[in-house]
Amino acid sequence: MKLRLPLLTLMAVAVAIGGCRASNGSDNNTTASTGSNKHQVGEDTKPPAKTAACGSFSESEPPPIEHVFVIVLENKSFDETYGPDSPAVYLRDTLVPQGQLLTHFYGTSHASTGNYISLLGAQAPNPASHGDCAVFAQWTPFNPAQPVLDYGQANGAGCMYPANIPTLVDEMDAYSLIHAGKKGFKGFTWRGWMQDMALEQAGAPRDNQRPEDKTCVGPPINEIDRTNGADEFEQYAARHNPFLFYRSVVGDGVSATDLERCDSNVIDLAVGSPSQGLPGLTQALKSKDTTPNYNLIVPDNCHNAHDTESQCASTSGGPGGLAEADLFLKHWVPQILASPAYKEAGMLVILFDEANFGQGSDEDFDGCCGQELDGGLRHRGADLGLNGITGPGGGRFGTVVLSPFTKAGTQNDTKYNHYSMVRTIENLLGLDDIHFDPYDSTPIGDRLAALNSDDATTRDAAIAAVTVAAGAEDHQRYIGYAGLPASEGMHAFGGDVFNCEPK
Repeated sequence: MKLRLPLLTLMAVAVAIGGCRASNGSDNNTTASTGSNKHQVGEDTKPPAKTAACGSFSESEPPPIEHVFVIVLENKSFDETYGPDSPAVYLRDTLVPQGQLLTHFYGTSHASTGNYISLLGAQAPNPASHGDCAVFAQWTPFNPAQPVLDYGQANGAGCMYPANIPTLVDEMDAYSLIHAGKKGFKGFTWRGWMQDMALEQAGAPRDNQRPEDKTCVGPPINEIDRTNGADEFEQYAARHNPFLFYRSVVGDGVSATDLERCDSNVIDLAVGSPSQGLPGLTQALKSKDTTPNYNLIVPDNCHNAHDTESQCASTSGGPGGLAEADLFLKHWVPQILASPAYKEAGMLVILFDEANFGQGSDEDFDGCCGQELDGGLRHRGADLGLNGITGPGGGRFGTVVLSPFTKAGTQNDTKYNHYSMVRTIENLLGLDDIHFDPYDSTPIGDRLAALNSDDATTRDAAIAAVTVAAGAEDHQRYIGYAGLPASEGMHAFGGDVFNCEPK
């Protein structure tokens, strides 16, 4: 088992990055770099800085990024967003020059919900998520004798994935329980930052006798989702909140006890959760210690480019579409980039859930990274049809990556998708040492409880159950389709993205 290095000091990172300059063409000079962000458990000192060319980072040797921010926008194809007629002027003309534009980033499905599910747990869409979970349906297995397919894909249909199907945040919590206290490691923190969630909460009584002052708002199980962004004063949509779709996070999704973990981590973007003493993102960003390691930022339906000006007239009063998404970025991105956590060792990724659906070209239904093999039928999980309905994926939309470890003003045509994003975060945080076996019927919550046990025998057995064996293959190191082999085009960000811009 590897242990992630403790948080680096600003000076250490500045020295490491400052000595690293981007390589190009015939430039074979090497300078000091930070090297790997992992080392073996039991070591008393950090590994020495290694000499390497900029861009020598890889899946196995990622940069020491410790805080990840992912902003998810909605339903726009590449040319709409980055072409000359795009209304997203701040994104195109200010942010792209500051980072790297990934020109071939793809959604995993149509419609929206399946992409959010993929982005958190690397699960493929199913018939319910293809319909945006209009009814918040229980899980129904297709074959009880085969509840899990290849690559840990749940075999069935519904909106709440079974309790033994893991997500990124389950891996983070497991890692924290195993390693907290070692070498100063305090444990990972994570947040889902949902815009307008507090307004949604204020607009209607809470269901299932849950406390009215908590968060993590979603529809009752097996009922129509009425949190669809259509209210007169808010545009929060539960279908864009992926934490609600995994029982590993919300348990049975009925009682306050079931939802406690989600309530304490999935909160309103602006105000946080005052009743729990949890600040909104602006306040959290002021200190590295209060900034979560993983931040999934989900704008409301006016600020994510989903709704039109007329749809937003009675809520935000803004222009809707990409123009309003651009305003959202112009407000929040400078705060992230100015934060101590980002400046020291952070990464911001601005992506979309999917490309246009039925409005653009055939490219809007394309996929990559294994999905496109065999006519798009190869890696489709429990989906009965093509993941993109008329093609293998959710289409090409492009993505912007900003980081102290990424050279500004660059473009990259490597193919990535939401499963790649999961794999990238697993690598950066050292989570590829943790593996919840989806073929084991033990609920994730039970595993986490055992890891937190005071009984040494129980805890040791739980550690053994979630620890990756030496020489494990990709599908045993990563969750879901993030574990597709590199031979089929599945990659995490490596030296192509982390090409070491000096600051």
